[in-house]
Amino acid sequence: MTSLYHHGSIIVANLIILILGLPYAGEALSLHFNNNNYLNWSLLVNHIHDHNKLIYNKVQFQQEDNVELYSTFPFDSRTGYLVVIISSYLALYFNFVGTSYVLYRSYYRRRSNGVSLPMTLRVPMYIAITDLFLILTHVVNISHMAITKTLWKDSYCKIIGGLNNFFQCMNMFLVGGVAVTTFLRVKRGRFFSLGKYDYKLFTGMISLSSLITIIFYKSYGPNNYWCGGEFSDKVLAISSLCIISVVMLVSLYCYISIIREMRSIKIEEFFENSNIPEEIAVQRKETNKRIYSKISSYILIFIIQYVPVTIYNIGHIIRVKHYWVYVVCDIGINFGGIGNFIQYTINEGWSDDIRGDTSDSYGLNPTNFRYTYAGGRQSSVNNDNPMNSNFDGVVDSFGIIRPSLQKNR
Repeated sequence: MTSLYHHGSIIVANLIILILGLPYAGEALSLHFNNNNYLNWSLLVNHIHDHNKLIYNKVQFQQEDNVELYSTFPFDSRTGYLVVIISSYLALYFNFVGTSYVLYRSYYRRRSNGVSLPMTLRVPMYIAITDLFLILTHVVNISHMAITKTLWKDSYCKIIGGLNNFFQCMNMFLVGGVAVTTFLRVKRGRFFSLGKYDYKLFTGMISLSSLITIIFYKSYGPNNYWCGGEFSDKVLAISSLCIISVVMLVSLYCYISIIREMRSIKIEEFFENSNIPEEIAVQRKETNKRIYSKISSYILIFIIQYVPVTIYNIGHIIRVKHYWVYVVCDIGINFGGIGNFIQYTINEGWSDDIRGDTSDSYGLNPTNFRYTYAGGRQSSVNNDNPMNSNFDGVVDSFGIIRPSLQKNR
């Protein structure tokens, strides 16, 4: 942009010189045809030359002032600064809209239903919460640059960079944990509870995020357009690239395995071996497949989201300072909230009608229930009725229905 600004100034200066010199050129032309005022012609030429030199010196002086002014900024070009700021605010805006929508819908369904949300609704809600923290941190980060054209001071910059890394790690480990948990349930048939309010999942992701943030606390600082990992420090960039790559590869493997298993007729064969009527068993299997499909779709959004972030980390490692690297990273991070919103509306629609008999509407904690089949619909009945002992089942923390281990008491 400095080169473009320089050439633009030269063009403007030349236009000014041309406009100011036109009257003198006309007078010089008339003197040339008269051939009688050679001395006046020489004086005129000298006058134009001195005038042009004065304008050129003023333009050069102004350029030097501009170069000195922009040399104090942390960015390399005014164009890069404008592109990064504008793209950041646009991405943050759409991210905030999508995140707010998911959080509002989750709150509304929780209040309307009166019970804990199933995993198909908790996963996007948890992702939206981590996205909201990332939005708030990045707004504080980028707003200071937008207003003052300077980064935060050293201590503040380290804090903001550390918080940004912490919430980014939380986002990664959240989806990675959900991917592994879903994989173990679908592929390995291991059913276990995540605890009340999924505290086991949160404990793991917060602990890992805190540990990583503390380990690299010396690496946080200014990075050209915002506070993050210091541009001169490759350690955090390499470590982030490794962590993101591992979590992405594990999530991708889990996602592919879940999709392949859902397409297999072997999924949840315990329904076929139970005493549940075939029609109910088929309906339960299809419902459970739909639940796993919804959860895996959010895993795919996460994988897409962090591909641009890996490009940013690679650019950081090889010392690429072009502003498009920062734009790509910004769009990638904010795509999480946008993609989460899109996938949520695809899975749940635009309506909050939660009536129906899908396992999506069951609660958080594993519960025992019994069903009686009446007219193609399922209805819960008293557990003390011995006539319904073959319909025993369990709704686990994922909202998945599976036969009870105590059905043959």
